[in-house]
Amino acid sequence: MKRKWVEDLDGWNGFKYLKLKGVPLRRSRDGGIVDLKEGVLEKKIAAALIEKRVPLQGAELAFLRKTLGLSLNQFARKLELTASSVFHWEKAARVRLLAVNEIAVRVLCAEELGLSVPGRLSSLLGKESGDVEIVVSSAKKQRSRQNGSTLLAGSPVKDASAARGEFVPAWLVRKRAARKRKPKDKTELMDLSGRGTP
Repeated sequence: MKRKWVEDLDGWNGFKYLKLKGVPLRRSRDGGIVDLKEGVLEKKIAAALIEKRVPLQGAELAFLRKTLGLSLNQFARKLELTASSVFHWEKAARVRLLAVNEIAVRVLCAEELGLSVPGRLSSLLGKESGDVEIVVSSAKKQRSRQNGSTLLAGSPVKDASAARGEFVPAWLVRKRAARKRKPKDKTELMDLSGRGTP
């Protein structure tokens, strides 16, 4: 099996309309993982959702908020709303936001991502356009020594969830591995009261 390669992926994070082109993958002991720095792929996807005017539903809103690294309270404050309003929008994952809310979210996310948005109201509303294609990797091409096929420098690998067609970023695999880490000695097992945990 190759150590690194580039692959096109359909769907990401439950967004079936996303078509990711040239995603670098690499092999890990947990299976294949996306071989990009933390947040890079998510920010490219978020920028595409804003620029390509994808209609925003609760699932897209939650993805955008998390990609920006904002809590419900922080996101709501920026929109001068309550956190419960944003929570209800996110909970209704497949319900499209009202036009005024969609525009406000699109403008806020564009500002946070450093994107420019058109000044016309009609240009800010999402439009049904089918699949959204995103070119992820623009790395220089090189020849693979194993089979002569073309690959991109710094390519990626499928996730441990590849059977389900899901892919996991490398930073998430590292985070999961850190949680599974066993304590080095008994002092790490003691709580603040000094009693050991069972």
